[in-house]
Amino acid sequence: MSSWDIEAVVQSIETLYSTNDPEKVKSIQHSLQDLQKSSDGLKLAEILINTESSSNCQFFGALTYTVVLNSSDQLTNEDVDQFVEVQGDHILRLAHNLSPNLFIIRKLLSNVSLAFIKYSNHFDSPMKWLLRIITGAVDEVAGDSAEQVELLNTLSREYLSILIYFSSIIVEDICKLECPNRIHELVVSGQTFGITESIFRLLGGNIPNGLEVIGLDCINSWVTYTSLAEDTSIVRYPNFEVEGTNTTHSVILSFLFKHFNVNLDSDIINKAILVATEIIEINPRLLNHESRDYLKLRMFGQDEFGSMYIRNLIDEGFQEELLTLVSLFIAILRNDILHLAKTVDTDETRHILSMLVELTNVPGIPVEDEQISDLTLEFWEELANVFIDDEETFDVLFSNRSKEEKQSFISTRNSIFEEICYIYWNKIHIPSDPGIFNSIRSEFLHYRSNVSDFFIVIYSLLKEPFYEKLTDNICTEIANRNLIDLESSLFLLYKVTDDISYLESQSSVLLKYIQRIFNSGLLSLISNSSYNNYHLYSTAINFLSSVQFFFKHETGTGSLSEVFDLLFRVLLHDSKGSLSLHCSKTILKICQECREKLVDFLPNLEQLLVEMLRNKDLDNMIRQRMVNSYTSIGRCVRYEKQFGEIVKNELVEINDRVKYTLPISLSSVEDDMFDYLLSLLSCIVEMGKASQIPNEVDEFFTPEQQQFTTSYWREDPLQVQSLIFSIIKQFSFSSEKFDSLVTEKCCLILKSGLGESIPGPFVFPLPTILEYVVMKVENCIEPNSPSSPSSIPFLYSLIESIVLTSSSSQELSSELMTSLLLSIFDSHFQFLQSDPDLIQCCISLFATILEKKPSLIVHNPNFSNSIIPFALDGLLAKELFVLKVTSKFWLTLLTLKKGNMQDQTTVKNLMVESPVGQVFVYSLIKSFINSTRSNLDCYYQVFRNLISKYPTQFKTWTTTSFEKLQLEKEGRTIEKATSDKFISKLVVSRGMRSANDVLKSFWLESNGLIEFNSRSY
Repeated sequence: MSSWDIEAVVQSIETLYSTNDPEKVKSIQHSLQDLQKSSDGLKLAEILINTESSSNCQFFGALTYTVVLNSSDQLTNEDVDQFVEVQGDHILRLAHNLSPNLFIIRKLLSNVSLAFIKYSNHFDSPMKWLLRIITGAVDEVAGDSAEQVELLNTLSREYLSILIYFSSIIVEDICKLECPNRIHELVVSGQTFGITESIFRLLGGNIPNGLEVIGLDCINSWVTYTSLAEDTSIVRYPNFEVEGTNTTHSVILSFLFKHFNVNLDSDIINKAILVATEIIEINPRLLNHESRDYLKLRMFGQDEFGSMYIRNLIDEGFQEELLTLVSLFIAILRNDILHLAKTVDTDETRHILSMLVELTNVPGIPVEDEQISDLTLEFWEELANVFIDDEETFDVLFSNRSKEEKQSFISTRNSIFEEICYIYWNKIHIPSDPGIFNSIRSEFLHYRSNVSDFFIVIYSLLKEPFYEKLTDNICTEIANRNLIDLESSLFLLYKVTDDISYLESQSSVLLKYIQRIFNSGLLSLISNSSYNNYHLYSTAINFLSSVQFFFKHETGTGSLSEVFDLLFRVLLHDSKGSLSLHCSKTILKICQECREKLVDFLPNLEQLLVEMLRNKDLDNMIRQRMVNSYTSIGRCVRYEKQFGEIVKNELVEINDRVKYTLPISLSSVEDDMFDYLLSLLSCIVEMGKASQIPNEVDEFFTPEQQQFTTSYWREDPLQVQSLIFSIIKQFSFSSEKFDSLVTEKCCLILKSGLGESIPGPFVFPLPTILEYVVMKVENCIEPNSPSSPSSIPFLYSLIESIVLTSSSSQELSSELMTSLLLSIFDSHFQFLQSDPDLIQCCISLFATILEKKPSLIVHNPNFSNSIIPFALDGLLAKELFVLKVTSKFWLTLLTLKKGNMQDQTTVKNLMVESPVGQVFVYSLIKSFINSTRSNLDCYYQVFRNLISKYPTQFKTWTTTSFEKLQLEKEGRTIEKATSDKFISKLVVSRGMRSANDVLKSFWLESNGLIEFNSRSY
């Protein structure tokens, strides 16, 4: 004790458990842990456990025993016996005042449990040991259960509770720790399970006060353990007994079932229900056939526990307890759901399902007043899916029945689901109290969404008649002007329709029902309703979006005018609200899907579009969607001259708005006005998207139309492309403040025609696009210019898109790429190295070129002089996004999948005949060693392909690299033996997946770390 003072230690422990200062806690923990692990650990534990004036010190003493046991090397049998004996002495001493000392005793019991797990070859019967020291038995505790019960019967309630706690702790510790399979056999042969059974046999006769809860907790611990034991060993616990016992109910299950008694305390009943649920969900094998049937009877039998307890809970309003009971009901039924489905027409199953129907229909607003219907919803959906997915099973079932019996079965099944659907239809009604709805809005809308998913499943089961029934309800509600019911019905129909309308074969059968709804006056009723009916409008708008297939058909084309009247009226009324966004999205979808049917609407839509372009207060997203909608319809005008005029008129209006709004420079524009101007530029982006040919060219145009279109846009008589570039230039060189946002939009405009196989208003000549890129990049780099360097990544991304879409084009040549890179890369090499975002965009472009058409750059002298050094520097980056793209560059260069023979030869000569290969490997290894653990995945594929591609040179390159690193003496020194072993393992791996483990192990060793989940940790 010369190096530490017990009073100071006690003071530190008391401070540890009382202070809120994290730094102080950390400091005290560190010093105490050092002391616990020292040679004085046992002495410290003994002093602290006997410090009766402080329970904190006593617990810390018990904890110190744990540290000593964990940090000790292999103990002798005598050491183990002495350790266990000391724990037992303290347990017996503290047991005289159990309640305040329980948390200390539990820790001591855990120490004994740990000794059993670590030294089971010697100490193999912990429960027998505890029973012996508690009873003071001189002789070995008998293995006979009757004798054990007799011995247990002499114990006080306190000692029985300690035994029960110990049983729980043993199996919980086995579950937490990585134990050999043999330990599970010792749990049986060493009487741990046998004595536990004897305890429950004793408790089954007369339960001492206070032992019910800890007994049930003990069963719960064993439920989890038995699942682990059966999964990882040969030990089995059928019916919660050792294999081969085969009684009707084991003593453990009998103890559990005894608590299904409505006269007991509700907390104890609730605990028993939770344990039963755990058994069924975690390890249902613990119940034999008789036990399962008995449990089912107690829960679902008439005048049995389940039905009586439900009544009590509903009458008393105990929601949590009711949820717990319903969870058990569902677990029982799920466990044999196929049998339940096959017997749906029997009296027993009808009674069981009627109980669940009643629970589903418990009064109250979901989320706010009740959660049961949400809990049962998943079960009903699962039951419905059984009928859908196991069709063959029911075919076999019906093969032995008459047609009338089959029809009766189906009728019973359908009536059950129709009743459930009616309940959920009622429950998804929007609460009439806005305060309640707003307080549960998110959860309630999620609930509605889940209900709609259930209705989609029911449609799959009941098919067209179910859809017809929903339609009938809607038509009745329209006739009765019942807006609240209508909203719920329309919501469900919208969700079902939206799900099934992707397949034309499915949507075609719905046409007549949709027609009935429109003929019933839905649009008129909605139009004449107050805008305060937000949810009705929102649902109606979503419904219109889901039936776009109807408007494409000749049956529904006649409704388009009235639909657009409603949508535009709502949109203009609520120009800044969420309804208008809903409307614009629906309009966009209808216009894109039904564009062929809407050409006659163009004059009216043009007037609305002009108004929206001029209205600065309109939501920008709405304006952009409307431009897309209008242009999408215009694209269906097969006469290209007329389409050109449509596009020109839009651009002229946008250009006029820009000129009218934009002062000399964007830099003087207020933020809100800039948002409007940027929206106008975004409108041109939307025009570009909508101008794309919606199908294959041969499907969209006749040969004559293709010829005329090509000729028309090459001539561009209306100077549409000149006007587009004029607008781009007005924005592009105006303000450094907004430059990156503007450049992003401008690049999207220029991208919109890439990949088109026929000329169009947004299919710009490649030299024109590149001229803009070069001019803009130079402007971004030039000091005091109105352009920002943050715009450069968008410009490089534009070139990437050109490579991706035009790599096979003769126009995109190596000469053109050389000239371009000289202007935007080589001339600004140092500047581009100054920022991680710029490095990333450059290397990303080079990687894409290597991936799609390597011949564009690999034969260029500047490839080795500037691009390769730039990519080598990329390996030094710390940012993950730079490392990812850099690794892609080198990986693509190594594999060169799209390279021809000449490309392959050039790259191989570059790697082998020049210093590039050696420098690359040195940079790669240095980067890898200095990388963070989270970035290691960036390197694995590069190393593996390097090994497989250059097996001869790899060993030389890596050996030389490690020698250079050793001379530099930067960071952690790597011994030659370590690096040689690493190189050897990598070479042996031949670039296979095993190289990943070699690399990871080497990185850990190089950085002085170990694998956290390794056994040696």
